[in-house]
Amino acid sequence: MKSITLVGLGLLLVACQSNGNKSDKIGRSGDVYIVDGSKQCQNFSRNIKHSAQILTDANIAVTSATCGSLTGVMFPAVCGGQNGKVHVFQVDDIDAAVLLGFTSIADLPESRGVTKRDCS
Repeated sequence: MKSITLVGLGLLLVACQSNGNKSDKIGRSGDVYIVDGSKQCQNFSRNIKHSAQILTDANIAVTSATCGSLTGVMFPAVCGGQNGKVHVFQVDDIDAAVLLGFTSIADLPESRGVTKRDCS
């Protein structure tokens, strides 16, 4: 009887703890990125304003926007392959942006990163 009560109490505490952690992450601000759609040997890329519009349409405030390149990742030289170019945004809600397909720079492994650059 005691073991059943302890198991039940333990499950209740775990359930409460996981809900608490989830609410702590809501509204976390920082940098996110999304690939700009460009490929090797092609001149097309998505306009940074289009990428920003995805965020603002979801009521995510964008504080700054710039272009960038992924670091710590190798891309094989092949026409039509990825080139590592991204759009970088500082937002007020990283988790909401991630749900839209963006990636949090803070959550990248140590060996990877993003170098910011002018969009030209």
